[in-house]
Amino acid sequence: MKSKDIIQKIHTINRFRGAEKCTLLKGNESVENLLKLLSTRDGIDFAKQTKFPTMDLLRNEEVKRIAEKYGILIDKDNSLKNVPFLFLIGKGHSHIIYDSNQIPYTLILMHGHKATITATNGALVSLHDINSKFTIITKNLGKVIKL
Repeated sequence: MKSKDIIQKIHTINRFRGAEKCTLLKGNESVENLLKLLSTRDGIDFAKQTKFPTMDLLRNEEVKRIAEKYGILIDKDNSLKNVPFLFLIGKGHSHIIYDSNQIPYTLILMHGHKATITATNGALVSLHDINSKFTIITKNLGKVIKL
């Protein structure tokens, strides 16, 4: 599927889901701009409310390549540590360790991604779950807040 087709499909689905009042999408966005938007507070809220974007759109190779630049990992197993922003989507299992209290962390899990989240040493993690499975391990004042 080409970028133009992906954008058209996103806008069609967006209108179908009753989001015609959405001021975030204008109709001329690039795939990259849409992925950037997905990593904002409004984009996260939209994804939580609509379970969108769908896996058929996200599994496009161009989308996957661009998404990784923004911390959006699709259908991947991961072992990561202290990444400030992560959006893990689809098939895969991740083990994410947060052990620094210098910054707050944001983790979004979507479309069935499985994760083991470890927060230690006062690390603070905001977790957004959109139909996924996870295990939380906290030690030494680490905290994971499910939003």
